[in-house]
Amino acid sequence: RRACTVALEDSAFARRHGFNDLPQRARQHWVDRAAAALDTHASTFAAVPLRLLLGEEAYLEAFRQRGYTVHAPPE
Repeated sequence: RRACTVALEDSAFARRHGFNDLPQRARQHWVDRAAAALDTHASTFAAVPLRLLLGEEAYLEAFRQRGYTVHAPPE
């Protein structure tokens, strides 16, 4: 998956059509939608692969940067 994403991002087609930052755009969209749901509902459920929450993209870090409190799961 990562190799395909990198190949697409690095292509002239992607740069010409503004698709060279798809992972960042997808992350931003997901975080924006999840934050909007948290701000308007008492209870919210969202699903995303764990590697995106805690991995190199660190979606949870985006919530910390927005001022949300993020609790680590118990060990």
